[in-house]
Amino acid sequence: MITNHITNIAVYKSLSPLIAQAIEFIENTDLQQLALGKHIIVPDKVTAFVNQYDTKVEAECLPESHRQNIDIQVIIKGHELFRYETLVNQEVSVAYDADSDVMFYKENPQHEIILNENECVIFFPFDIHQPELQAVENQPENVVKMVIKIKVK
Repeated sequence: MITNHITNIAVYKSLSPLIAQAIEFIENTDLQQLALGKHIIVPDKVTAFVNQYDTKVEAECLPESHRQNIDIQVIIKGHELFRYETLVNQEVSVAYDADSDVMFYKENPQHEIILNENECVIFFPFDIHQPELQAVENQPENVVKMVIKIKVK
């Protein structure tokens, strides 16, 4: 897991050519004007999804991981709490679904971070993450977030 402000994200372009293309999309796009929905960056390899929602309580957000994608998640508006930890041998609550590339876990991750506007996090297939959580308990907040899915397999 990597976290940073989007003004510093260029340093991660060297991780892979597809990550570089995702970062160039972030750098060259007015995120405040980006329409909600799906944006193809590299067909079948890099896709951005812009969503708007209210943050939730812990019981409504299951910890998850992906096998086929890296996530770059960028907060465009609002604040969001993420929980995360390295995938080791955590107990699975919902088996892996290859079509949606997601597996869910029983226990909440140990570590947490609050992301603010224009901050991002990169989750790899070896990271469990629990997104969409309220940054302040019992205070849902409207968030606009872009999730870029980068194929790794």
